[in-house]
Amino acid sequence: MNKLAKRFLYWLGVGIAVLLFLFFLIPEPKDNPYMRIYSMSDGDDFSGCEFSDGKKSGGVFRFHMVPEDCRLVVYDGGGVLTMSVEYPSMKLVGSQVGDSIITFRMFHVSNPPPYDTMAIFEGRGAIGTTNGMKVYEIGSGVTFRFTGDDGVEVAVSEMSSNFIAKRLFDDSRVSYQYQGIGNDLKKMDSFALSFLKRIMYGADEGK
Repeated sequence: MNKLAKRFLYWLGVGIAVLLFLFFLIPEPKDNPYMRIYSMSDGDDFSGCEFSDGKKSGGVFRFHMVPEDCRLVVYDGGGVLTMSVEYPSMKLVGSQVGDSIITFRMFHVSNPPPYDTMAIFEGRGAIGTTNGMKVYEIGSGVTFRFTGDDGVEVAVSEMSSNFIAKRLFDDSRVSYQYQGIGNDLKKMDSFALSFLKRIMYGADEGK
């Protein structure tokens, strides 16, 4: 073997060694420390993920999701959980905004009955009705009030084609925000309910 070939093999070996060294230095991505993934194959009676800080919020979120979707949920242990969902596929996506994206934010309320998401309407009179919804002038925009498919009241504020809805679901206060999808507010709330039932109760429940 000539000197050129030996030198080539030497430096090739050095290059491979350096690459291996750097590879082992790079930390492996870690799951959210506030998240735990459960699998029935591990002997659990629940398959999905759980989010809890164990101290601050005092609440636990449990979702029927595959691990890949669980890792798209944003939760830093502060109580508020956020996820971005594509409409109408209900596919979870990374945190983003767009004409086909609905952003959900949730936090637990310790005792749902006294928690009033409709307090914003106290002392205000509706300026009219449209499609069975009461319309209020609040701030620089309008807010609509109606009853969702589950009998829970919903408030939706509109500002420049940007809609922010607020409601209760089980023991959580939920808000969801979207733009450019459409202005059928009741249809969008039905979609939101279907998505919440899917992740909270499982695909075959909550229908």
